[in-house]
Amino acid sequence: DGINFDEGRLLTECALAADKLAIDEELVRLDSHFAAFDEIVESDEPVGRRLDFLLQEINRETNTIGSKANNAEIAKLVVEIKAELEKILPDFIGEIEQVPPIYSSLSVNGVKMYKLARNGSVAAPVEERRRRIRVFLLETICELEQNSFLIRIRCSKGTYVRSLCRDIGRALGCCAYMPFLLRTASGTFDISEAHTIAELKELKEAGELQSVVVPVDEAARHLPELRLFNLSEKQRTLISNGASVECGQAEPGTVYRLYLENEFMGLALRDDSGLHITVWFGKEK
Repeated sequence: DGINFDEGRLLTECALAADKLAIDEELVRLDSHFAAFDEIVESDEPVGRRLDFLLQEINRETNTIGSKANNAEIAKLVVEIKAELEKILPDFIGEIEQVPPIYSSLSVNGVKMYKLARNGSVAAPVEERRRRIRVFLLETICELEQNSFLIRIRCSKGTYVRSLCRDIGRALGCCAYMPFLLRTASGTFDISEAHTIAELKELKEAGELQSVVVPVDEAARHLPELRLFNLSEKQRTLISNGASVECGQAEPGTVYRLYLENEFMGLALRDDSGLHITVWFGKEK
């Protein structure tokens, strides 16, 4: 199946986000980005479930590794970069180490690093920030303009795509930063299931908002389902209070979406003590 893509809607959403963040240069760039997305829409390329689209511009690195930054380092390129880019991308696939930028939400002694960076304080040393992440897919989609590429990535949680762009640039012997990112999926949720704020307001006014509200258990639909029937009042009280109950139908070490008959209660784990709820989503007691 091809990609279901509403260019007008995406352009509007990105423009609103850019305007909110006062990213003037992104507002200027957006039109050129969507010419490239048209190519994707018209192609027969299959859609993965956890794919991110990002634009990586090769020749500039900023202190935030994003386009909105206080300073920038410019590297003049005198060679054709596309072939070199495609040659080194496989080196970043698999389990790799990366160092998140100082402008990130990682904490140092309970304080977010971006707050320390804005105050001019010393953030965590590189070694303390280093982390292992996994990249499952990394490839170029097209070249938008000179030294500016649209890249597709599928990666594990905790990945800083800005850092990945920076490291790719360094591997090329130059600088790189990420001026544009479009997340098309997260976990089991896909962008095709998303709605704009304007659309939600219209649905609310029409009394149809409930038709697009996603039940909370959908966030855990990747986990196996476990439904318990005919529990005694004592068993219901025990499991509702976080205590363990015997459950022969649950596999040891497995996390389940737990339902008491048709009511979603939360996430439950079967261990040596029995089955017990680890994350509560049931009604207030």
